[in-house]
Amino acid sequence: MAHREKVAPAIGAIHGMFFLSGMGALVFENVWFSQTGLIVGNSVWSAALVIGAFMAGLALGNGLAMVLARRWGNLVRGYAKVELVAALSGALLVLAFPWLPGVFRPFLATFVDQAPVLNLARTAIAFGLMVIPATALGATLPLLSRPLESATGSYGVALGRLYGVNTLGAVAGTLLAELALIPGLGLRGSGLLAAACNLAAAYIALRVAQHPLFEVAPSPAQATRAPLSMDGSRILAAAFLAGGILLALEVVWFRFLLLFQNGTTLIFTTMLAVVLSGIGLGGVLASRLSRRGGLSAGVTRLAAATAAAGVVAGYAAFDGFLQAMVPMRVGSIYPAVLLSVVLMGPVCLLSGVLFTALGEQLRMRIADAAATTGVLTLANTVGAVAGSLLAAFIVLPLLGVERSFFVLAALYGLIVLIVPSGEAAPWRRAAPVLAAVLALALFPFGRMVDSHYREVEARYGARLIAAREGMVETAFYLQHEFLGEPLFERLATNSFSMSATAIRSHRYMKLFAYVPAALHPGIESALLICFGVGSTASALADLPEVKHIDVVDVSRDVLEMSDLVFPDPRSHPLRDRRVAIHVEDGRFFLQQTGRRYDLITGEPPPPKIAGVTSLYTLEYFRLLRDRLNPGGLATYWLPVHQLRESDALAIIRTIRAAHPGVPVVGYASHIQRELQQQALEAGCTTVLPRSAFVQQLPELLSDDAGPRARAQGG
Repeated sequence: MAHREKVAPAIGAIHGMFFLSGMGALVFENVWFSQTGLIVGNSVWSAALVIGAFMAGLALGNGLAMVLARRWGNLVRGYAKVELVAALSGALLVLAFPWLPGVFRPFLATFVDQAPVLNLARTAIAFGLMVIPATALGATLPLLSRPLESATGSYGVALGRLYGVNTLGAVAGTLLAELALIPGLGLRGSGLLAAACNLAAAYIALRVAQHPLFEVAPSPAQATRAPLSMDGSRILAAAFLAGGILLALEVVWFRFLLLFQNGTTLIFTTMLAVVLSGIGLGGVLASRLSRRGGLSAGVTRLAAATAAAGVVAGYAAFDGFLQAMVPMRVGSIYPAVLLSVVLMGPVCLLSGVLFTALGEQLRMRIADAAATTGVLTLANTVGAVAGSLLAAFIVLPLLGVERSFFVLAALYGLIVLIVPSGEAAPWRRAAPVLAAVLALALFPFGRMVDSHYREVEARYGARLIAAREGMVETAFYLQHEFLGEPLFERLATNSFSMSATAIRSHRYMKLFAYVPAALHPGIESALLICFGVGSTASALADLPEVKHIDVVDVSRDVLEMSDLVFPDPRSHPLRDRRVAIHVEDGRFFLQQTGRRYDLITGEPPPPKIAGVTSLYTLEYFRLLRDRLNPGGLATYWLPVHQLRESDALAIIRTIRAAHPGVPVVGYASHIQRELQQQALEAGCTTVLPRSAFVQQLPELLSDDAGPRARAQGG
């Protein structure tokens, strides 16, 4: 008791500093991922490779920690050193980001049409940028595990608490970054605040390192290098699988939830916060179980079996909770939170318990806590990298959401078989296996089509004619009918209606090509960013003077499903010999291409959709300007009806700032007089209802600034 009272303040300080470390790390990640996307693009490949590069850095840090732990005596002081490296290198990276797109542009432009080589280049750049801070962050948990084990007297308690408080700190960082820091301080300010969190953690560690308990910590160098037993290898294999399954599940869960919630950054933040909260609370729970001697091999296997059952139960029960929340689903964040908790919470909690329990079992077979944690986190992180990439590029496109859930639940059952049982009684060894098998036998196959696809039909009041669960999104084509006959088709991705072939929509989308054709003496080259249902692309292909058309879209599935709208290849714009297709992020393509255009047009989703914001920035509109030939035009879809008035006016001002001295013309189906006046004050040369705009085309054509005009549609 006296020993506990003596070290309790030091233990509390370690927990506090590791909470700060987790918070700073997640704010850093938000900033790094956003900024790195501006260098390598925001396509699904780019995003996955950036995440993979970051986690590869973490894995490198896990391995490095084992080497450092053998050389350093006071590991709390060593932890302070790596936190200092993470803070300084992370801050330097944040400050350097604004100049990096220009630095890497000549290199990436060389491979813009060679996808495999381009993706390798993206990976190398992302890894090179983040390797130092990510490696430092990856070393922190293994370095602290030995001193905290000495302080608490239990490895399971030490690992569970460290893992738990660090992950809960990450929850705080995730929420703060989205709700306060980035909106209030911007990316650079948020990154510098993250560095301050890591610096504070380093300072606390230097003070704690002066405690006598941590001054001398012998390093069992020989013991840590002993060969691992077969049981130890099986535990590491289980840790690898556990990391891979959870990250793959995160990909599948998020895709599934996006069928019922718009994919805004706030929704993504909410889902990530639920995942991290579950993991963190699971680590804390496991530390309490370890204190009571409850993290046995049987509990480890039971946690894996229960996780398998949790995946099945979450998917099976989801529809009932969804229907119960129908009255509160519109305009509220609470349904997203509750649905995320129902679907993901129990499995994430069990994942935190499973990780800690595997560590406890591994510690019995390795003589040093730091080495145990290093090799455990290394296996878990490498598995996470593999799981996230396989889920995004192979499992989801090949199996779809429903069968992916089943396969991942079955893999949790495989962990039950891999982990050494340690139980003498046959029924105790068999019970977790039987529980996992029973859960898999009760899997509700057919729920996706019979219930959730029907939900999509009911939402839009249309008949589903095609669905594709691809790498980027779940894409739906729905057919609206009148008196039993087809009227028009609608394209929806996840839960968001992207475009339609209705007469009204068809008409305004064609104007993005026809109006510039009326204003420009001869459009020979055109660029379309965001394909949608192909109306604008079709209008561009109708222009006989056009010799080359580049079509850029992040989704190969949306491009391929356009055959439903254009069943005749002779009228399909993507089959036109003048059209070149680029499955790429629009901003990245503009940034890298050397081609110049007479017309650039685009109809991106609203900026509230995650990953789309970069198509509404000053830098993006400047890229549009720089890629135009002399006398070229740009038309742009501004979804005023889906934006707050202040946001719409801010975008208009941004367009104005990117094109100083050039007329900016706006038109709309319906426009309030107040907004019309404010748009004029924000920098539009002309703002008209569409009918008036068309009537005044002759006057616009006679304007001597006409050949340089920018027609801003919204």
